[in-house]
Formats: sequence, C-alpha cells, structure tokens
Amino acid sequence: MPKSPRNPVSLRQWLFFAALVFMVFWGMHNFSDYGSLFSKLQGKPMLERGSIGSNEWQSFLARAGRPQLQEIYYKSRPLEMLSPPQSNVAMGWRWVVENGEHLPPDAKVYLNVPGLLLYFYGASLWHPSALDVTTETVVIKDGSTFEKNAKPVPSNEFSRLLESGYTHVVTSTRWGVRLLNLREIAGGTAP
Repeated sequence: MPKSPRNPVSLRQWLFFAALVFMVFWGMHNFSDYGSLFSKLQGKPMLERGSIGSNEWQSFLARAGRPQLQEIYYKSRPLEMLSPPQSNVAMGWRWVVENGEHLPPDAKVYLNVPGLLLYFYGASLWHPSALDVTTETVVIKDGSTFEKNAKPVPSNEFSRLLESGYTHVVTSTRWGVRLLNLREIAGGTAP
C-alpha cells in the first residue's frame, strides 16, 4: 500500500502561526483591563456606571489616546491606593445626570458658567431640552466657538433670560454650580 504524501508545512506558515500566537499573548493584558472594568460596572446603576466609565482614574478607556494623562496615572498608581484622585470629567458627568432628572423635557437651559464639559454633556444628556450659552443662534462645535460665543448674564438680569423663553439657568453660587429654575426665582411666572 503506497504512503500518502505529506503536505510539508512551509516556513511562511510557521512564521504566520508564530506571529499570530505572539499577538494573542501580547494583547492578553488588555483582556484583564476589560475584565476589571466589566467587574467594576457589573450590577451598578447607570449613574454610577457612567461616573466610573468617565473617570480617568478608574477606567483605562477614559485615558485612551491621552499619553500625558496615562503617564501621570502610572506614576501616581501607588498613591491612588491610599486616596484615589477626583476626576473632573466624572464629577461633571455625574452633575449633569443628577440635575437632568429635575428638568422637564421642554426645558430651555442657559449655561451661565464657562464649562465646556458641562455644555457638551448637558447638550447630549439633557436632550430634548435645549442648552445655550448665548441668546443668539450659534452652533457650538468646539472649545474655541464655545469660548468665543459664551455670554454670561449677571444674576440681576436673569429676568431677561426668562423673558427670552429660558426656564432654567446653570450658574455659579457660593454653594458651587447650581441648576436654578427661573420660574421659581421670578415668583412662579411662566415665560
């Protein structure tokens, strides 16, 4: 009985296999990062998941594409175990979500603080409510158009915002940034 010819494995096939195995082992640490993030998010309510996911100190995805932030993170990791640093991004996200619960869908909000993060989070998470930084019609697409067009209104002129159809204002108070209902400030008058 004749022997069947064996199909010899070429050097190219071995190199391809070796490269594939190398890539799988090289990326294994990423699986542990995803697993760690998954376990942090598992079973948490949306507010807490979003806060963790946007926190540069708790989520590797929030640091992605930001080499300077990654370097700071890895240098401060031993200190993080003692007292994790606060993330402004996570705190801003949490503030917008918590305050969005108090907004009616037809709210028209005036952002009276220079907070680009609050603007972008508020404009997306508070939708369909409108969020403006000026009473004029302007498309805010980046930080420079935000800075150029933001026009804070003094608190003694909030009635002007109410007359322009705004129902709420995000403003800085001695207790921090607050979402105020303009109708309540004006004594219950509707716009």
